[in-house]
Amino acid sequence: MDNMGDDPLGDAESFDSNWRKRPETQYLHWTREKPRNQIQLAFRRHWLTFQKIIGDRQGRARCLEVGCGRGSLSAYFADDGWDCSLLDLSSTAIDQAKKAFTENDLQGEFKIGNCMQMPYDDSSFDLVFS
Repeated sequence: MDNMGDDPLGDAESFDSNWRKRPETQYLHWTREKPRNQIQLAFRRHWLTFQKIIGDRQGRARCLEVGCGRGSLSAYFADDGWDCSLLDLSSTAIDQAKKAFTENDLQGEFKIGNCMQMPYDDSSFDLVFS
């Protein structure tokens, strides 16, 4: 199927509905503290891997997380001083990410959008990840 909206199991409305119904979407997998569970540990390890790949950098950089969900990985970048943009097809996921960032005093820009039609100009970011 060419159009995501044609598939009742893979359309944006079904995905968004799933986000509203599932209690685990309320939980951010990021922490400044020692990880308390395997999922937090996994996200911390992802962040440490990114740090090794990126290395030292001068000044602030811009990053985009595509399909950000609740924004757990972007939270690490934001906490490190990156200018973060978060993109997701689900308005509920974006609302959760905004809430998590606000509650943890993190800064980010949030957009609802499709990764196949990015709402950004080319070369807008130093790093894009999903």
